[in-house]
Amino acid sequence: MAPCISFTGSIYSESSGINSTLVLTERINFKLHHQGMIWDTIGENKAVCQEYPTVIMLKSRYRYQMVNPVPDVNQCHPTGRSVIRWQTGKEMPNTKKNYGYLVWEKRNCVVL
Repeated sequence: MAPCISFTGSIYSESSGINSTLVLTERINFKLHHQGMIWDTIGENKAVCQEYPTVIMLKSRYRYQMVNPVPDVNQCHPTGRSVIRWQTGKEMPNTKKNYGYLVWEKRNCVVL
Protein backbone atom coordinates (compact mmCIF):
# COMPACT_ATOMS: atom_id res chain seq x y z
CA MET A 1 0.00 0.00 0.00
CA ALA A 2 1.50 3.33 -1.04
CA PRO A 3 1.32 6.21 1.42
CA CYS A 4 -1.07 9.05 0.79
CA ILE A 5 1.07 11.85 -0.63
CA SER A 6 0.61 15.58 -0.41
CA PHE A 7 2.99 18.27 -1.64
CA THR A 8 2.87 20.09 1.69
CA GLY A 9 5.68 17.92 3.11
CA SER A 10 3.45 15.54 5.02
CA ILE A 11 3.04 11.80 4.58
CA TYR A 12 -0.07 10.18 5.95
CA SER A 13 -0.60 6.49 6.80
CA GLU A 14 3.06 5.51 6.77
CA SER A 15 3.59 1.85 5.90
CA SER A 16 7.36 1.79 6.48
CA GLY A 17 10.15 4.24 7.17
CA ILE A 18 12.02 3.25 4.02
CA ASN A 19 8.96 3.79 1.84
CA SER A 20 8.25 7.19 3.38
CA THR A 21 11.82 8.47 3.09
CA LEU A 22 12.09 7.29 -0.51
CA VAL A 23 8.82 9.08 -1.35
CA LEU A 24 10.25 12.25 0.20
CA THR A 25 13.47 11.83 -1.83
CA GLU A 26 11.51 11.43 -5.06
CA ARG A 27 9.31 14.38 -4.12
CA ILE A 28 12.30 16.71 -3.61
CA ASN A 29 13.71 15.65 -7.01
CA PHE A 30 10.36 16.46 -8.61
CA LYS A 31 10.24 19.84 -6.84
CA LEU A 32 13.77 20.77 -7.96
CA HIS A 33 12.88 19.88 -11.55
CA HIS A 34 9.63 21.83 -11.36
CA GLN A 35 11.54 24.92 -10.20
CA GLY A 36 14.09 24.56 -13.03
CA MET A 37 17.00 23.95 -10.67
CA ILE A 38 18.06 20.63 -12.23
CA TRP A 39 20.01 20.83 -15.47
CA ASP A 40 19.68 18.17 -18.15
CA THR A 41 22.19 17.29 -20.87
CA ILE A 42 21.70 16.94 -24.60
CA GLY A 43 22.80 13.66 -26.12
CA GLU A 44 23.82 12.56 -29.60
CA ASN A 45 24.00 14.87 -32.65
CA LYS A 46 24.01 17.97 -30.46
CA ALA A 47 26.70 20.00 -28.72
CA VAL A 48 29.04 18.08 -26.43
CA CYS A 49 27.52 18.06 -22.93
CA GLN A 50 25.39 21.12 -23.46
CA GLU A 51 23.26 21.64 -20.37
CA TYR A 52 19.87 23.29 -20.06
CA PRO A 53 17.35 23.67 -17.22
CA THR A 54 14.46 21.25 -17.41
CA VAL A 55 11.11 21.31 -15.65
CA ILE A 56 10.13 17.76 -16.63
CA MET A 57 11.48 14.95 -14.48
CA LEU A 58 12.10 11.76 -16.44
CA LYS A 59 11.78 8.88 -14.02
CA SER A 60 13.93 6.65 -16.23
CA ARG A 61 16.97 8.88 -15.58
CA TYR A 62 17.07 8.38 -11.79
CA ARG A 63 18.12 5.50 -9.57
CA TYR A 64 18.47 5.33 -5.80
CA GLN A 65 20.92 3.37 -3.67
CA MET A 66 20.47 3.07 0.09
CA VAL A 67 23.59 4.04 2.05
CA ASN A 68 22.29 4.42 5.59
CA PRO A 69 21.63 2.58 8.01
CA VAL A 70 22.19 -0.67 6.07
CA PRO A 71 24.00 -0.03 2.76
CA ASP A 72 22.58 -1.71 -0.31
CA VAL A 73 25.90 -1.92 -2.18
CA ASN A 74 24.85 -4.41 -4.87
CA GLN A 75 21.72 -2.78 -6.21
CA CYS A 76 20.26 0.51 -7.45
CA HIS A 77 16.50 0.94 -7.56
CA PRO A 78 14.64 2.95 -10.22
CA THR A 79 12.26 5.76 -9.34
CA GLY A 80 8.76 4.54 -8.64
CA ARG A 81 9.64 0.92 -7.84
CA SER A 82 8.00 -0.53 -4.75
CA VAL A 83 10.31 -1.05 -1.77
CA ILE A 84 8.59 -4.29 -0.76
CA ARG A 85 11.09 -6.44 -2.67
CA TRP A 86 14.25 -4.98 -1.14
CA GLN A 87 13.40 -3.46 2.26
CA THR A 88 13.69 -6.76 4.16
CA GLY A 89 16.46 -6.58 6.75
CA LYS A 90 17.07 -2.86 6.27
CA GLU A 91 14.60 -1.41 8.74
CA MET A 92 15.89 -1.88 12.27
CA PRO A 93 13.75 -0.98 15.30
CA ASN A 94 16.40 1.40 16.67
CA THR A 95 17.19 3.35 13.46
CA LYS A 96 15.21 6.47 14.44
CA LYS A 97 14.34 6.79 10.73
CA ASN A 98 17.78 8.07 9.84
CA TYR A 99 17.89 6.90 6.23
CA GLY A 100 20.26 8.04 3.51
CA TYR A 101 20.16 7.51 -0.25
CA LEU A 102 22.68 8.05 -3.00
CA VAL A 103 20.81 9.46 -6.01
CA TRP A 104 22.21 8.57 -9.43
CA GLU A 105 21.22 10.61 -12.48
CA LYS A 106 21.93 9.50 -16.04
CA ARG A 107 23.69 12.07 -18.20
CA ASN A 108 23.67 12.18 -21.98
CA CYS A 109 27.13 13.36 -23.02
CA VAL A 110 29.43 12.74 -25.95
CA VAL A 111 32.98 11.83 -24.96
CA LEU A 112 35.73 12.85 -27.37
